[in-house]
Amino acid sequence: NELEYVNGMVWANIYTTNDIVQIDPATGAIKGKMNFSSLPGADVTPRSEVMNGIAYDSTSKSFLVTGKRWAKIYELKLN
Repeated sequence: NELEYVNGMVWANIYTTNDIVQIDPATGAIKGKMNFSSLPGADVTPRSEVMNGIAYDSTSKSFLVTGKRWAKIYELKLN
């Protein structure tokens, strides 16, 4: 649904899920997967309530994620 290119990797949230994957652009292989169903607001139904956005802030070196009709935007710092 959304893509970000960060430090040589493509990060994508998978629409209709609460998953973000890390993709090697050279091979197309998925190098990692994170599930954010435990975030408050991420466990509601119907399907339109799932994660729907990912953005990278290069200043803070963090990802921002949100979903359709979620009341919050979450800032994630990954090691």
